[in-house]
Amino acid sequence: MKLPLTDLRVLSQKLLDYLEAQGHETLDLSQEYYWHIPKEAKYDQPVPPSPEVLSLGQLSFDWENLHSLLEGKNDPVGYDLVWLAAILRALGESIT
Repeated sequence: MKLPLTDLRVLSQKLLDYLEAQGHETLDLSQEYYWHIPKEAKYDQPVPPSPEVLSLGQLSFDWENLHSLLEGKNDPVGYDLVWLAAILRALGESIT
């Protein structure tokens, strides 16, 4: 599957615009930890991941790393998308 970067940019903006239209200026995450499945196990279908490969992810850690990017303390790297994905997933699951 090929995903045009311009489409991802437009979709992201539409979703953020939607949140603003719903009156959200800030978003509150009540959860802190989540199960992280390494990519090797996550995409190894149809074998379910074993409990030994699971680790804890932490949303505040992810946000801290992204905020360093926002402040210009770090340059962007591909793994920043993994941290952003964790934040966006938690937001998407918490907004009703």
